[in-house]
Amino acid sequence: TCPIGDIITKNEFHALCIAPFAPVFHDSQNPKSCYYYMDIEVKKTRVIVRDTTDYLLTNAHDARYADYTGRTQGRLSARQIQWLCEEALTKSEPDWQYIVLSHGSLSADFMGTTRWVTAYGTWAWDALNALNARGIYCRKDVPITCGDGKEYLTTYADFSDFQSRVILHHFGHIHGDACAVVDGILTCTTAHSWMDTKEPIPSFPDSCATWTFY
Repeated sequence: TCPIGDIITKNEFHALCIAPFAPVFHDSQNPKSCYYYMDIEVKKTRVIVRDTTDYLLTNAHDARYADYTGRTQGRLSARQIQWLCEEALTKSEPDWQYIVLSHGSLSADFMGTTRWVTAYGTWAWDALNALNARGIYCRKDVPITCGDGKEYLTTYADFSDFQSRVILHHFGHIHGDACAVVDGILTCTTAHSWMDTKEPIPSFPDSCATWTFY
């Protein structure tokens, strides 16, 4: 296992990978959040970047790397979901569109498998669907497990008067190329690096490590 000192912290990630591309809009309660959005005014597009390893880095169990990955990798915090609903999904004007980027998938139905979905990512996905459906997204005191503790999600968003739309969710993680329409949202993943195996992907027995579905 690796010591905690070998892990890039959120502050380091912000300084190296986010700050140089300002202006971006972070959580009003956390100016260095690793989830944020930016507006491309000329394209009437808001790009929302999710942090799918959103949890506090603690020294529990000697802060060993195995504990870091095994217990808390791949999740959205209650605050991040609240931020999505109350601060990021706020562009309601006609012709505006949203693109949502994340490391892991937010949809539980991508290509017929839940294998790659981020913990609590489907709660964020439900908010995207509520916007496209011109509906209401409401959660009150819903528990989210984090290590040995719990957070509680409370948020409310009314999208009934919105004229904007979520058009794309793009993610990585699975090291392959695939594309599908899920709940009316184009959902794509791309291979930024290749797996070193030619073993068939379990969910797609006719595929190999580099595959494409359209």
